[in-house]
Amino acid sequence: SSSSSTTSSSTTTPSSSSSTTSSSTTTPSSSSSTTTPSSSSSTTSSSTTTPSSSSSTTTPSSSSSTTSSSTTTPSSSSSTTTPSSSSSTTTPSSSSSTTTPSSSSSSSSSTSPPPHKCVSPLGGDRVEIRTKTTTVYMEDPSDEDNFITDEVVVGKTKGSGVKVTYVTIDYDDIIGKQNDTHDVWVYESNIFLKIKESTQPGKDFIPQVTEIHPLGKPIESIDTTNLVENEDIEEATGEFKEIETLPKSDRRTYTEFTDTIQKYVNPSGSVFNKENNGIVLVNKYTDEGVSPNDDGVSIRYYGVDEEDEDAQPHIDVCYKIVEVKRCEEGEEEIVMVVEDVVTVDKANPDTNYEGDDLDIGKPDGSTDSEKRVIVKFNVDSFDTEKYELKDITSAWIHVTFKDFVENGGRDEASTENKIVVTVLTTLEEGTDLDEKTATWTNTGMDNVDTDNADEVVGTVVIPQ
Repeated sequence: SSSSSTTSSSTTTPSSSSSTTSSSTTTPSSSSSTTTPSSSSSTTSSSTTTPSSSSSTTTPSSSSSTTSSSTTTPSSSSSTTTPSSSSSTTTPSSSSSTTTPSSSSSSSSSTSPPPHKCVSPLGGDRVEIRTKTTTVYMEDPSDEDNFITDEVVVGKTKGSGVKVTYVTIDYDDIIGKQNDTHDVWVYESNIFLKIKESTQPGKDFIPQVTEIHPLGKPIESIDTTNLVENEDIEEATGEFKEIETLPKSDRRTYTEFTDTIQKYVNPSGSVFNKENNGIVLVNKYTDEGVSPNDDGVSIRYYGVDEEDEDAQPHIDVCYKIVEVKRCEEGEEEIVMVVEDVVTVDKANPDTNYEGDDLDIGKPDGSTDSEKRVIVKFNVDSFDTEKYELKDITSAWIHVTFKDFVENGGRDEASTENKIVVTVLTTLEEGTDLDEKTATWTNTGMDNVDTDNADEVVGTVVIPQ
């Protein structure tokens, strides 16, 4: 099955909120389970909207990417989703799940084929964007790398302070495609670097990874005398493949960038875009007990001035422009965060699939092969002091359909493929959903009646 994606959820309060899939009248409460008859994979999230009556326009079918979901209100909510014709032919390589930035990086020698690149979704585009700047910042004591080299340098060597590299990327061309009626859905994105052959002593080498950290403030206002414990440097949104030995030759590497770029080009719309303060690439030793302040070997990558463009730091972005409806003037949309999301499989009832692709459906057409996706929202992200549940009129769970993945794929898919949403009420008393342990058995899936119309709170049909 080749699908995967990240998930998020958006809660919108008011009316016509945009959603990419099924409508649900459930309040932001426990978790919901989605099931569908054919074998498709999808990403989910949810958004809630409050006040007036709203109708959701659903989004791009055919796509692979992270999606956000909007969960919204309690009252009478109804949404009609009209999935665009389509499914994407993208075949994600290592993709990240709604939550964890996976390190889908790879390294290859200079004679090896280039790393994986994203594939544009059906009806979408793929672009490459070069980084604008790569500037090395150092703690004291500093050396010739500090603010001077164009190379990307991370780590710490004897006699120098910790080095990180500040990277800026211009997303304006893509952000400019977001407006009141259209969103840009980034389905997949990667960042590419080229490691330089090391000239440092091999005896000092410590295995390490290079992490991606977004900045919470402009670099000028960040305390660069402490680059290890700095509250203005956010948690990592991705990391490159571990460098286990001293680099003896130049080689390429890459990792997934989807979670990072979606902070700045949010699938829920420009109103949710974060300020683009750039990112820093930071070294992290992988040996237990080793501190970032310990001396080792710094890793050097080619920079923005390298003649070979493929060696320069750059990203690729595969995206699609999607028409959506917005809340009306005076109404407000709120994003509700997805806390846990995981697939459970009736054919393997005691197996946990945490971190795997979100597959859903009945691959061989029988109920014994059914896969379902369970989604849990963080209800604490709904501000009950500012909003009241009774004021929410509509709610959506957003799902980005990626592709039909088993038994012949799209060519063998049914003409219409229905996904339904029900509230999960089968957990044992006192237990809570945990994507790290959830299975078909311990979540009581055999007792969830998805054929009972009274239990279904949302439905969407994906055409072949």
